[in-house]
Amino acid sequence: MSVWTLNLLIAEDDPCVRASMDRVFREIGYGVRTAEDGFSALAAFRDQVPDILISDLKMPRMSGFELLSVVSRRFPDVRCIAMSGEYSGSAVPRGVSADAFYEKGTGMPALLRAVEAAREQRYARIPRRRPIWIQRTGQNVLSEESMMMACPECFRVFPQAISGTACTILDTNCIFCGGVILYAVVEPAAPAGAYPDLRANVV
Repeated sequence: MSVWTLNLLIAEDDPCVRASMDRVFREIGYGVRTAEDGFSALAAFRDQVPDILISDLKMPRMSGFELLSVVSRRFPDVRCIAMSGEYSGSAVPRGVSADAFYEKGTGMPALLRAVEAAREQRYARIPRRRPIWIQRTGQNVLSEESMMMACPECFRVFPQAISGTACTILDTNCIFCGGVILYAVVEPAAPAGAYPDLRANVV
């Protein structure tokens, strides 16, 4: 499959950066759509699911952290590239659900390498490790927030103290088999009518 059959969705709140990336990728031959934040990107998924999502991590309304978490869970075939100027190097930052990372300001060759890496993973159908999504459960004996964690390897359950914020991908080790477990914490479901219905904004 050639590069010209691939469709990109770029989520970036800076209009200058967004326009520049749009122009460069169109000149290469990619199909390109853009969004100004995470909510706009999810709305674009309703029209067409992209092959590759490139998302800035710091955006208003819905951040890239949240967007990438939603997309990796609901659209497992979409390859995700995170980008930010607040992290250095080419490794995906801890807590980011993405297949590749682009450090802003390091030039288009670095971004093209990240896109190529994501493209190769898509064609090779390399599986992406999926986090376990767990709802907050209450307090443990030490009055810390905790939850019950089920190990996907040995299937045994153990309590896990909660750290970090909702929708951030975290990791821990099973206390029984030692296996690495990726997980994300979600808030308890709100009572009906407590919050506006956002389902129209989510695919």
